[in-house]
Amino acid sequence: ITVASVPVLAFIVGALAYLYMKVDRFADAEGHLRRATEAAPNDPRLRLRAAVLQERSGRYAEAVQSLRAFLKDFPDAAEAHLLLGHVYLLTGRPGEAEAPLRRAADLRPGDVKARYQLGQALLQAGRPSEAVAKLQEAVRLSPDYAEARYALGQAYLRAGDAGKARREMDAFQEGH
Repeated sequence: ITVASVPVLAFIVGALAYLYMKVDRFADAEGHLRRATEAAPNDPRLRLRAAVLQERSGRYAEAVQSLRAFLKDFPDAAEAHLLLGHVYLLTGRPGEAEAPLRRAADLRPGDVKARYQLGQALLQAGRPSEAVAKLQEAVRLSPDYAEARYALGQAYLRAGDAGKARREMDAFQEGH
């Protein structure tokens, strides 16, 4: 193996780690990710993939730590902000999820998932009117996004607009 082939090898091993992670073989993914990181210790993609693996395997506290450290080095990494907000939502911390999700939405104006998750954070934080606005954006960007339609219906309902809630729930059911 030559020095020039190390990044390619790290990429391949990192990709294998990702595939193992996708099929919930976390121990295999961890081992391959460790080898890839040894081959390319400064590759930011591998650091982010490690945080994804921590989130997917339920190691949320570790994921938060990894993501915070990553964002110190790469503050404009939208996917890291999105994942951090998602982990906060998974752990019942919608107030903490709001800032990273807003940042992800700002960095990626067309990202439907960032708006959907931000809407979810606002809804879970008891701010349904604000959630409606973000969820409307998500539905505008992707009218077939069933989860966003359902969440928008919930936000309308909690905001006291039963008619709009019913319309969104009907659209959700038609999409399913």
